[in-house]
Amino acid sequence: MNNIIILDDVFASPDEISRLAKSHHFYSLNEHPVDANTNITWNGKKSLNLQTILSKVLYENIINQIISKLDFDVDINKTVSMFHSFTETDISNETWFHTDNTKMGGVIYLNNFYPSNPEKHGTMVMGEIIPYKYNRLVLYPSNYTHRPMNGFGKIIDDSRLTLNFFIR
Repeated sequence: MNNIIILDDVFASPDEISRLAKSHHFYSLNEHPVDANTNITWNGKKSLNLQTILSKVLYENIINQIISKLDFDVDINKTVSMFHSFTETDISNETWFHTDNTKMGGVIYLNNFYPSNPEKHGTMVMGEIIPYKYNRLVLYPSNYTHRPMNGFGKIIDDSRLTLNFFIR
């Protein structure tokens, strides 16, 4: 678990997960009902935690699809996840580098529409750029410095859309 894990084709039906993501409300930091009054910061827009907006059965189905691809055990009760969107106005910079206060963190790219330069819209982890590829999981130790790359699109439907996934 000390390395970056990159797995393609994580979800059996990624279009369904993408439609599900797009059907939820996304908040900016200032609008977010939970994070707006904390010291947590982030860019773009994100949903509430999936545990609070999905049924238990649907949440467990999604998370189990992820953890079934991993070669180590994960307690589903120690996971946190949300949908996250970056549009073309979200231009990444050095101030976006951060670490998270969890054991592992990662993203799954959920929008099948993206520009011709996926390396400009993926994720940078410890200086390594992992290109944006639909239905790809990028998982890394949360103490590794990381940041999303540039957004694309104008709205949630055509944006850099991810499921952010954390293991506590």
